[in-house]
Amino acid sequence: MDKGLDIDERLREIIACHAALNSSPLPAATPALRDTRELLSALHWNLKRRGRTPEWSVADAVLHWAMQPDRQVLIRTMPNYPPLLAAVARPPTLLLVRGAEHLLTKAQIAIVGARAASRGGQDMAERLAGELCDAGLCVTSGLARGIDGAAHRGALGADGQTIAVLGHGMDRVYPSNHRRLADEVAANGALVSEFVPGAPPARHHFPQRNRIIAGLSLGTVVVEAAGRSGSLSTAHHALNEGREVFAVPGDVRNPLSVGCHDLIRAGARLTTGLDDILDELPAWGAREWRPRTTDSAPAVNLPVLPDPAAALLEYCGWGPVSAERLAAHSGLPVREVLQALGRLEVSGYMEALPGGVYRRSK
Repeated sequence: MDKGLDIDERLREIIACHAALNSSPLPAATPALRDTRELLSALHWNLKRRGRTPEWSVADAVLHWAMQPDRQVLIRTMPNYPPLLAAVARPPTLLLVRGAEHLLTKAQIAIVGARAASRGGQDMAERLAGELCDAGLCVTSGLARGIDGAAHRGALGADGQTIAVLGHGMDRVYPSNHRRLADEVAANGALVSEFVPGAPPARHHFPQRNRIIAGLSLGTVVVEAAGRSGSLSTAHHALNEGREVFAVPGDVRNPLSVGCHDLIRAGARLTTGLDDILDELPAWGAREWRPRTTDSAPAVNLPVLPDPAAALLEYCGWGPVSAERLAAHSGLPVREVLQALGRLEVSGYMEALPGGVYRRSK
């Protein structure tokens, strides 16, 4: 490409390329080019001293990447830029997207946590991600080992949609053994990065990545985190932007419970299941959720139970739940729900817990 092109002309070229790929109208030049210097900085373009010809090698790499199938480039001034992310203090000026870019505007919940997660923590992240997808939400995470990977797998296992935000260029996958998972996420959701092709998974990139995870999401769930876990930065970004923060408690002897317990003490919602999240999202509508049958939650032979107990059991998850929440799910009056819970408790299907909540036993 001609190195003599001025900055605005090259930016028009990038926007035209984006418009052609998306079969959408070319945005107005003035708002799209207003933050020229900021855009160049966000792209990591290195300008030489004032008055010298800019280096365009990185810009050319972005254009080359964007010309491949299912690749999108979103500029902050474009109308299809995700509005929740645009509302944060430091929104990325440019996003590279592989997959379904429209999902970035869908209601999302982030699930993050320790890389060296326990099997129980990963199971929790996987189950919660599946239930969130059943509720019609999209699950967002960072493709890292441990909790992040489990969250993506849980969403995919529920035939749901998931978004992975990367801390490096879109031409690589980190960790490398998540390459197949990254391809599955791109096929059923989207991979997102503000870093240009060639950018490595540098340590300082991941806090930047975390602000995007929090910024895209209505709320962030932390499942297992040490006291200085990097995943806590995602929760802090969410708090700073006025988004909801949820934390899953754990064994007080487990070092990976320290971060979650600190968040709960600071005001995060103690979370043991989907109901705790939906309680904080009243506009979403809890009635949209219906639980799935999984290997870890075997189907019960419901006809042996009297109605409405048999119908009520269909609405019970495997975490603590109140009679009021079950009434909202089932549409039954609270009085009938309490009567049915009593019969289920006697039959051994439910157990009463302190605080007026119940948990399914089998």
